[in-house]
Amino acid sequence: MTSSPVEQIKDRLDVVEVLGSYIKLDKAGRNYKARCPFHNEKTPSFIVSPERQSFYCFGCQAKGDMFEFVQKFEGLDFRETLKLLAEKAGVELKNYDNHAHGEEKNRKEKIIEVLDAATTLYENLLASGNRVSTEIMRYLEARGIKKETIKKWRIGWAPEGWRTALTGLGEMGFKEKELLEAGLIKKTEDGSKTYDVFRGRIMFPIFDPSGEVIAFSGRIYNDLGNSPKYVNTPETLVFKKSDVLYGLHEAKSEIRRLDYTVLVEGQVDLVLSHQAGVRNTVASSGTALTESHLKRIQKLSNRCIIAYDSDPAGRSAAKRSGELALSLGMEVKIASLPDGEDPGDVILKSGDKWKELLKSSVNLVEFVIDEAVRKNKKIGELPREFNKSVIPLLSLIQSEMARSEFVTLSARKTGLPESSILGDLKKFSSKALLSNNEREQNKETSVEPFVLTPEEMLAGIIVGSLLPEKNQEEIRERFKEMLGEEFFRELVENSRFDKDTLIFETEARFDGFDISEVAQELLTRIEKSILLRRLSGLGRELDNVESDSERDKLKEEALSVSKRLSNI
Repeated sequence: MTSSPVEQIKDRLDVVEVLGSYIKLDKAGRNYKARCPFHNEKTPSFIVSPERQSFYCFGCQAKGDMFEFVQKFEGLDFRETLKLLAEKAGVELKNYDNHAHGEEKNRKEKIIEVLDAATTLYENLLASGNRVSTEIMRYLEARGIKKETIKKWRIGWAPEGWRTALTGLGEMGFKEKELLEAGLIKKTEDGSKTYDVFRGRIMFPIFDPSGEVIAFSGRIYNDLGNSPKYVNTPETLVFKKSDVLYGLHEAKSEIRRLDYTVLVEGQVDLVLSHQAGVRNTVASSGTALTESHLKRIQKLSNRCIIAYDSDPAGRSAAKRSGELALSLGMEVKIASLPDGEDPGDVILKSGDKWKELLKSSVNLVEFVIDEAVRKNKKIGELPREFNKSVIPLLSLIQSEMARSEFVTLSARKTGLPESSILGDLKKFSSKALLSNNEREQNKETSVEPFVLTPEEMLAGIIVGSLLPEKNQEEIRERFKEMLGEEFFRELVENSRFDKDTLIFETEARFDGFDISEVAQELLTRIEKSILLRRLSGLGRELDNVESDSERDKLKEEALSVSKRLSNI
């Protein structure tokens, strides 16, 4: 019988290999340990078991196999996860019927299909070699974007006409309704006609983490001042702009490797940064940087460098984004660009200069201190500005040592007394920056581990095969003798934990211990508990019995139980 694609994938891929490509795993005995990517924590509580091919977090109780991890980490549905892992494993999914979908493509799949076809259409229009497309290519090359970069990022061209996509994709067999759902066309106000959303624009496809095109950002070419510089796909079933980071599909492995993210504002800056070799760069798509964006990259690394434009708007946006990142417990640096330049300008002059600029980036707090000093030269202005812009940031720093260092730095750079800074900091409440709801979302998750009974712990040892083989059967039989076969089965199959949780929770408690000794100790504790309960029951029975012979029997049993208790 042919195994299912899921089984084939699990046969070919190892959970440690798959999860290790997303987060840093460290060997811990028979398992691997990491900081959980699904909640904020300082001490690693996320365990991956090669034997059971599963993971478990003692902090937030996230658990499952490689499919559940990728689905949760990437924000994908099951079919998307299946496709991603199938490609990694080299498993063919032809004609696979999952969840009764069969050959019928769901709406999300159809949107993805339409968008991929549109990407190819726009690519071909840019490569057509006519007068306008040749002019566009020259423009892109003048901006420093190489032909191989254009090809890699599938950059295209949407001509001035009102029905290019409508006609071109219609000829490929796509329906008008499908183009509407994909955000490629829209209706006139009276609803009588439809027309292209993107006209006269250089087209940058936006990709999901697995590399599928889910939207577009179109940059105006002939800017006459009456159109927005960028037009983006409206939100659809597959595109939520507050969640999507442009370039993440290409950047994620490099972010993990280098342990930091470079954040820029636009598509051109992004592709040029990657072209210059800084492949851990991402950009937000058609929106300011959001908490959701930051949490997505925080799963890969807790450090980031914000490299926005050097104009006032860019500096202000960098500060806002930095404050949000700092509130999430991230380590934030700001890259200071030359006045009037954006990352693309720097890279066009020299890719090496771009890398040096990132290396010389400064911590957000130091950046804001310098800004306050630079802007406020008059007597009395600096303390007010410092309290307004720097004190709130200092209050967000979670490390007492780091906060103390920045207080000292602040005093040195501003000339303000350190005692005054500390006094204002104590008065300040972080409520000014974070709402109660945001604080609840952002604070470190602190879920107490489950309190296991001795019976649950011993059951976890037995069903997890944690004992040496020579002791396994002996302990199992003694446990069953004490509590009964039915009790053991109920404990394992119908307890408050599933089997994996029971095993993981037990393993964590006895990591580094001699499991055989632990099992013997647990048996002793369980037996004592049983004997004490029986002794207590015998006392109640003696109070109520009337027959002398029955009383003597109960006394004899009580004596026997007491002797057994004194011997263990």
